[in-house]
Amino acid sequence: MGNSKNIPRYLRPVEISWKEEFETAIQKTLKESGNRSKKTAFRKEINFVFDQKYTLKGYEYPFLRYLADLCKEAQSHSLTYFKKLVMYVEKNGLYNLLLDEKYLKALLRVAEKSDYAIRELERWKPKGYNAERQFRHLVNHLFVKYKLANFWNNAWFSGNEYERRWFLEVTNGASIRDFVTQIKMTKKMAHIFINTPDYMNITEALRYAQTLAFGGTEYLAYFINRSLIGRNNFKNEEFWSSVIQFFAQAEMFDYRQIEHIVDYLYAQYQQNPQYSMKGRTIQALLRQTHVWLLEQNLFNERKGRFLWNTCGIRSFNYVGVLGTYIIKELTSSGELYEEGKNQRHCVSGYSWSAYKKQCAIFSMRVKEGEKFERVITIEIDLDHNKVVQAKGKYNRALTQPEIDVLLMWAEQENLTIAKWIL
Repeated sequence: MGNSKNIPRYLRPVEISWKEEFETAIQKTLKESGNRSKKTAFRKEINFVFDQKYTLKGYEYPFLRYLADLCKEAQSHSLTYFKKLVMYVEKNGLYNLLLDEKYLKALLRVAEKSDYAIRELERWKPKGYNAERQFRHLVNHLFVKYKLANFWNNAWFSGNEYERRWFLEVTNGASIRDFVTQIKMTKKMAHIFINTPDYMNITEALRYAQTLAFGGTEYLAYFINRSLIGRNNFKNEEFWSSVIQFFAQAEMFDYRQIEHIVDYLYAQYQQNPQYSMKGRTIQALLRQTHVWLLEQNLFNERKGRFLWNTCGIRSFNYVGVLGTYIIKELTSSGELYEEGKNQRHCVSGYSWSAYKKQCAIFSMRVKEGEKFERVITIEIDLDHNKVVQAKGKYNRALTQPEIDVLLMWAEQENLTIAKWIL
């Protein structure tokens, strides 16, 4: 993942710190050598590893053991530059880059591409106080001719070497369409791809570009990337591309079910390589997935109807120049069924997620004569108090009066609204 400040909380990686254990190693070296300089001791530890002078006992500390493993992994031509890079980083006191396994591995990958450097390492003047910014500045100094979006830096943390080749090609002015073979990339996809959010890696960026180009949203792309599609290394891509297109063009449904649906589709495709998405509907696919999961003992939804308490977000009433509107929460599987039946979409599939308080479903209705008619079904992500889906009958987009009413309600309840809705 890239810039953690831009990543939703549920996507943020857990940072691993070795500082406490490494401090023990440094103190041991200081004690044994009688050296009063911590920096000198640090440098001595690193040199010992590169010169292979440590005994097995010396590798009891995580940093040294991992550095030694990387040295064994490195090719001879990159090992020299790797040592030069590590020592230069240490000389500048950038210990955040050395005490984190993720960045130490990334430094080796930089060394492996040192032949492509367009500037000398010694001319680099570090900027920033956190590891992420320091590393990005280092890579930009060494390789970047034309500035790239921040998500490209995730190439150095990826296990896919081709992502680093792409990085070097693009920063020298090449078009991403010239060398990406994993997907059939259209001009529209390429445009979306280069504007990918910082928190995605390059594989996720490709799926993000596909999803949006097919008419989906960033919210949908997140769930697609969480599923098998996001980690299948683009195998059987023609089929999975059709699945992404199917999801993007489907009527409203619970995206949390995508992981289960994709598992079901994978099983069907393995049994029958001629399996196709043509002629299928999301309603039928959800039913088939549910039956399959029951057969696999992977899902155990209670029988009968669900009832749940309100999420705490208040209803809304509006009477004014726009008309008379109400927005009310739906709190049973029966209400969701009636909403979906009336609006011709799959909101009934949200029962389990709403019951577990993963989301809340609201219905916007407008007064027509003596009755209130359903016009918009609204999904709220309760973890972030955010409206993530809002769709009308047959999946239609909102009209301007409906948007205005939604904005007034959101302001009243302190909700944010996803940009793809407005």
